Amino acid sequence: MKIMLIGNAGTGKSTLARWLAAQTGYPVMYLDQFWHTTDYSAEAKQWFIQQQKNFCAAHDNWIIDGNYSGSMAVRLAEADLVIWLQVSRVVSGR
Repeated sequence: MKIMLIGNAGTGKSTLARWLAAQTGYPVMYLDQFWHTTDYSAEAKQWFIQQQKNFCAAHDNWIIDGNYSGSMAVRLAEADLVIWLQVSRVVSGR
């Protein structure tokens, strides 16, 4: 099963990703941990997309935590399940 977690900041995506990984043993890719190590350039965006493709190709099952609409098509093409955490910004604390 390939699972995408999306939603506003502070909605619990990473918490849910950790819980799902503990239950399933699936590897998790936390997109923030990749994107925020870059210089946010056009080259960085291509590197970021390639990292996602590599992760998807390397695992039969996975969980990817994060929105990043500019590369969402990469994940959508592979995902079996998309979980959209719809929590208002007021409730999520953002």
